[in-house]
Amino acid sequence: MADYKLTREQFADAVSKGLGRAMMYVKRYGIDDIADILLDACVRNKIYDAECENRRTEWIYAIFNSIHCNNFQNQVKAMFVIFRIL
Repeated sequence: MADYKLTREQFADAVSKGLGRAMMYVKRYGIDDIADILLDACVRNKIYDAECENRRTEWIYAIFNSIHCNNFQNQVKAMFVIFRIL
């Protein structure tokens, strides 16, 4: 089985590109070390070209569903309220 332990920089890159290794990392290692990167991805659209890339909303939501971290989800909801996204 492949080792999906990523550095913070590698994880941030994987999130910005919407790569599966980001989800594999979260499933295997949790979000303690990278919660701020995920939070940033929730409030900032990381796609490069909006004409040919889909939004990553469903993908990030799938990451949250793969873990059970209600406290982090509450933090994300609070950020949406702060930025008036909801």
